[in-house]
Amino acid sequence: MTRRVSGSKKKATDSTATTPPVLAAGEQASTWQEDRTLIHGTSPHERFVIAPAMLIAELAAVHRALAESATWGDFVDALPRWALASLQDASADELPSRECVFDAAEVPGVEDHEFPPMLESMYELWMPAPLLRRCAGASSALREEWLELAPSQVATFLRAANKLGFQCIEDSDVLATAYGVT
Repeated sequence: MTRRVSGSKKKATDSTATTPPVLAAGEQASTWQEDRTLIHGTSPHERFVIAPAMLIAELAAVHRALAESATWGDFVDALPRWALASLQDASADELPSRECVFDAAEVPGVEDHEFPPMLESMYELWMPAPLLRRCAGASSALREEWLELAPSQVATFLRAANKLGFQCIEDSDVLATAYGVT
């Protein structure tokens, strides 16, 4: 697989060179704003998406936890702190005890497609204001609002990101992991 690195004439072909690290459960999301590696490409929903590599890794961890956990304890232990806090805030009840058999359908927001969040709904949490202003239009699905970059503006957006010190790597396969597609 060839990955294109924006702002550089080199091509990264080693699959480990640009794959986001798998974060330990409980890592805080504050590093999203500091992550200078942005992965971009086409989402499984056929939209241009861009996000910090660490955020993608955290969302991929949430999807793995939903798919692989045997107990609620396994699930909770595998979640980044922000995801656990989001679930606790969204649930009127306490989450089941750690020993209970895990069923992803019981996770608040999963069946409504509100959890885990989509990358498009998280731009304002990490994106610097100069880049945020380049996002044109808004889309909505269910109860979520997100920014959407017009296809004609992608190249200009990536140049602006490079000027702000971001390394932009095109890799739709890595992006797909943030949506639970492996």
